[in-house]
Amino acid sequence: MRLDALGVPFEAREEADFSWLAVYGRVLRVYDSLTSGNLVFCMDGPYGRLKVKFAGIRTLNSASQPMVAVRHLEQAMPIYSFRHEAFPELLSCGPVNSGTGYAAVFRWMEGVCLHPYPYDPSPLALLSRQSLRARLRMADSMMELHVCLAERGYAASNFHDGNLIYDHDRGVLSLCSADRYLKMPAVNDQGRMHGSGRFMAPEEHLGGERIDEKTTVYNLGMLLFELFGDMEKRDTRTWIAGRATYETALRACDRRREARFATVDALLTAWRRAVGEISGI
Repeated sequence: MRLDALGVPFEAREEADFSWLAVYGRVLRVYDSLTSGNLVFCMDGPYGRLKVKFAGIRTLNSASQPMVAVRHLEQAMPIYSFRHEAFPELLSCGPVNSGTGYAAVFRWMEGVCLHPYPYDPSPLALLSRQSLRARLRMADSMMELHVCLAERGYAASNFHDGNLIYDHDRGVLSLCSADRYLKMPAVNDQGRMHGSGRFMAPEEHLGGERIDEKTTVYNLGMLLFELFGDMEKRDTRTWIAGRATYETALRACDRRREARFATVDALLTAWRRAVGEISGI
């Protein structure tokens, strides 16, 4: 069904009133093909450029009922209660459309998604033009963010390149959504959980398995291979950051839970020690 948000057309499976968006200015773009059940509006107006995430109607690519998406979005809001350079800045949130929908308003994050959508340039090509020092800073910041999230009791879930934004101008890699992160202790009650199989730990594929910091460690280990090597081969020939960092990343994404770092903080500590052994950066 063809809909309209302040003059910008998009697709959804049912109608809704989006006049409430006008307070944020004009709609620049609508992301209507997300699998989360949310719509995302890029806005520009009196409060600057914003991302408005909305749940409450049946979207194109989600099997979830609207109220399920509303509940997920509302329950995710406490995770955005702190500031970090690699994390969205939540400005406001609450019910809209007479309580049938829910919206969260974030400061807009510039950059391109690491997942190479057809309308964006190849993010890996952009990353390849960044220096090793710049990529090391990205990795450090992303691990530091997840230390902060773990300290607040959250384990990564649905962590993948589709939720990572790379700002080429600032050289910053950011997590644009943590809506499905889980409050620990957590158990996989879905079987195969949401996310990309390229990043998922074995326990994210098996119902009844524990989801905790070791899961986050695995996800981050796979990101390290995305940044410095080859996610599929995971060999030394494609790794560009030295032997010590390679061994740290390999341990992080070991399929055996007991072999991984016990905490994200332990991973970051080992990583920083290994980075210290790299010469010429």
